[in-house]
Amino acid sequence: MSEADVIARTEAELGGPVTYSRLVADLQALEIPADRPVIVHSSLSAIGWVAGGPSVVVDALVDALAPATVVVPTQSGSRSDPRYWQNPPVPPHWWPTIRDSTPAFDPLRVETQGMGLIVEAFRTDRRAVRGPHPTVSFAAIGPDAARFVSPHDLVPQFGDASPLGRLYDADAVILQLGVNHGTNTSLHLAETRAEWPGKPGPIEDGASLLVDGRPQWVAFDGEVAYADDFEELGDAFMAAHPPHEGRVGVAPSRWCSMVTAVDFATPWFAAHRGQA
Repeated sequence: MSEADVIARTEAELGGPVTYSRLVADLQALEIPADRPVIVHSSLSAIGWVAGGPSVVVDALVDALAPATVVVPTQSGSRSDPRYWQNPPVPPHWWPTIRDSTPAFDPLRVETQGMGLIVEAFRTDRRAVRGPHPTVSFAAIGPDAARFVSPHDLVPQFGDASPLGRLYDADAVILQLGVNHGTNTSLHLAETRAEWPGKPGPIEDGASLLVDGRPQWVAFDGEVAYADDFEELGDAFMAAHPPHEGRVGVAPSRWCSMVTAVDFATPWFAAHRGQA
């Protein structure tokens, strides 16, 4: 959607730009519990044309949801093993050069890929704490930020010892601003827990990390993460557990319990994946 389209839609629905005060009021109207961390997935264009840009959305989230800790996924696919890149792939003879020349992951500097402008504004916010995983880190702002994002083992990247596992244990809220369950990172925790016929085993993976003060390509047995059926799963989940809904800016928005979502998704994967 072009910026002109976003402006036109915002004018048609609101008669003016989306402001910080409107975002705070809309978020508070969702009545999200104040005593639970919130993992946020969002689309800036879906929210509308925001006066001040994505950093204003970050401020509104932190202020409206306080004292809750706000968490976002800050994935950096460019730091993954190039053999698995598909959008676009690179020639196989490039792979050794990429592995040898990629700097060690630095959570303060490495950009996210495909996560959106709000996530990038969140990642670079001076209040944010980002975890150490080179490809699927999380960042957080709030009183428990450091505890939720770190430590984060290389594998299983979305397991019970990961940030997702700690958020699950804290009964986190999943907040979706203009997006659907296709981007719901929390479902990867259920994917890690579930078993189904033909579930992929470990794959050869790796990343550039700091080892004894020097960048080094570190190989490890990775896990396959797959999201192509997350929308189908999300539709089934919402039919069984209707979410709390509202609008933030012009974005249809909703929230649900992470525990409820993961506990629904785990047997769903077992029943629906690996079927002929």
